[in-house]
Amino acid sequence: EICRVWSTENVREIDFMPVLSPPYVLYAENTLGISMKIIKDLYLYAYQRFLSLSKQNRQLSDSASLMQASLVLLTIKADFPMAYNVRKEVLLTEDTLERYGQEIQKLHTLFSRHPKSPSAWQHVRWCYLQRQRLRESSQKKQIETIWPPGAILLPSEIETEREICRRSADRYPKNYYAWMHRLWLLPSMTLSQV
Repeated sequence: EICRVWSTENVREIDFMPVLSPPYVLYAENTLGISMKIIKDLYLYAYQRFLSLSKQNRQLSDSASLMQASLVLLTIKADFPMAYNVRKEVLLTEDTLERYGQEIQKLHTLFSRHPKSPSAWQHVRWCYLQRQRLRESSQKKQIETIWPPGAILLPSEIETEREICRRSADRYPKNYYAWMHRLWLLPSMTLSQV
């Protein structure tokens, strides 16, 4: 059910709910709610599935299942570097601007529940850098783009990232990872954005 909601709905926030009876997974008003009653069992199942898929699929033949299992894991516990590394491998095989954009949106949603995950902050920066690499290679092929040369993010994306950093810092004022991400954004900002 969680994978269906992630793939078909516009999830913008994640929350764990103290619901003791079914349904254990709810979606309302762009929020994915998961009952605290099933968190442990769901995590163990997703972890075992993720490990078995990653061992079986070193060639990434079943990348969709691997991405789903890792997304369920990260929904519950966003600081799981191995899951991000597998997601990177899959993204590099697909290697499109659209896939990196979708991954960035998922990470923004994960920050609503897990704003202090260092692996998630690093992964979002990696996605932006991979997207920049693809844009630069397409510009060499004379394809017209809306990005200025050398820019990692568009001005609207900088504003979105700043807002995510602000919300994370509001929840946890000493959130080192959100503040470091904001520092990473500085070279891409215009003077008026600083």
